Amino acid sequence: MSPSTKALQAALRVARLRRTWKAAAAVLGISAVAILLSCADFGTPFVPEVLPRDAVSVTITSPANPMTLRIGLSAQFTAEVRDARGQMMQDPPLTWLSSNSSVMTIDGAGVARGVAPGNATVQARSGDVLSAGVVVTVPAPAPSYAAVIQPIWNAACTGCHGSDGGLSLSGDAYDRIVNVASSQNRSFMRILPGDPDNSYILRKLEGCNTAGCVGGSMPPGSRLSNPQLQQIRDWILGGCPR
Repeated sequence: MSPSTKALQAALRVARLRRTWKAAAAVLGISAVAILLSCADFGTPFVPEVLPRDAVSVTITSPANPMTLRIGLSAQFTAEVRDARGQMMQDPPLTWLSSNSSVMTIDGAGVARGVAPGNATVQARSGDVLSAGVVVTVPAPAPSYAAVIQPIWNAACTGCHGSDGGLSLSGDAYDRIVNVASSQNRSFMRILPGDPDNSYILRKLEGCNTAGCVGGSMPPGSRLSNPQLQQIRDWILGGCPR
């Protein structure tokens, strides 16, 4: 083979290699100049590094840590997964874990459900990467009105609030106090389910020393015991079950 023929074949190989790398550069979004060597023979072409799309961080974004989840109720957990570039991955493989499934379960979609009183920790995992945990407290069931709350009224309140005093707590007073505006301050409900601090009756029972509370503490001249006040608070927090 003549020297001129060899030179022509070498030139053709270089041209083909240049076209190949230009096409690859267009796909990868990288300048062709950056991936071509200045040496004429292209004996060791540079291959651009492509970082893997594996997860390097997993972060639970909601709910906030810590949280409370009552028995029988559900909560949706969400997580953010990022790759080596720091970019958020779309639809990454994700596994949800509960440290104590007898207290709280969580399914593959991140829906947790309270099962029994206690504490559990939720974590999310993508590949070999595990998130920090969210501590979940599942409280004991709220006391019932009929079994716990009405007896407190009967023992401590109905002497004044039988059929008199603007509020009757005798008999079954549930429908007269739950989600009913206070006659002393109509910006408050007598009992607001889920919100003991804004339940007017509890404000009166705890001393009537907060803004918006009119008159004095109830019962007058005495005070319910701390366990009784806690039972009323737990009943309101639990949604005021009958």
